[in-house]
Amino acid sequence: MDSIAIQIGYMVLGSLIGLGIQLLYERMVTLRRPSSFFGTWKAAWQPLTDEGWFWVTEDITFQRRWGKVFLTTSNNSHGYKWHGKVVKWDERFVSGEWLAQEPGAHAYGTFSLTIGQGGKIMCGYFFGPDVGKSKIVSGFALGRTEVDLEHAKHRLIGAKPVFSHEKVVRGNGN
Repeated sequence: MDSIAIQIGYMVLGSLIGLGIQLLYERMVTLRRPSSFFGTWKAAWQPLTDEGWFWVTEDITFQRRWGKVFLTTSNNSHGYKWHGKVVKWDERFVSGEWLAQEPGAHAYGTFSLTIGQGGKIMCGYFFGPDVGKSKIVSGFALGRTEVDLEHAKHRLIGAKPVFSHEKVVRGNGN
């Protein structure tokens, strides 16, 4: 009976050591990567609803926890509640996943941002369903200050992404 208890104790100890090594490794990896996007940002994005397109504003905070990078939102101008996880980043790009936090909400998707102008702005898109479960692409602008946010919004609008419902003719017309 004592040997079983000792074996279980060694298994638990081994599991804890393995978990500790993994967390230490993840923490070391996140500490070595650039961190110009960490902290709180002013953000604006455009959902498609029955009311059409409009800007939603909020604060977004990027932070490290347990060797991973998460984002949390606050002060959302339209009451949306969501959070996200950064999957990949470097000194120029941030991408990840987002998930609605509201009870019964099934909205989730991905985001991709480009860090610009000395780390003061980020511009990009998030992808996911609208209220009708159709997939949409929405502009996403972030700035360290309100002035930076306005600059990021203008830069995003100036990018003029092209989405077409018409057939694109390539090459020999096929």
